[in-house]
Amino acid sequence: RALEIALLLKEHPDCTCVLVTLIQEYQSRFQKPLHVSELYTMKHVIDIQDYGGNRVARLLPAFRVRFDENSIQNHLEQPYWI
Repeated sequence: RALEIALLLKEHPDCTCVLVTLIQEYQSRFQKPLHVSELYTMKHVIDIQDYGGNRVARLLPAFRVRFDENSIQNHLEQPYWI
């Protein structure tokens, strides 16, 4: 699930999304339930904080780089040796 959450957050500005919205998007896209408690166990992927009266999930910088489209493209362009 952490990978799916990371990919969803990459679609948002600054890789940040209100928790309720993130859960709704996840359930809509992947057609499976997601509970707030599950998100709190993903501390290695996301940071959850109160912001303006809402809980907000933010993709951690290490995962932003990991899922950066440019880095993925670079890996795809590297030659493959048999």
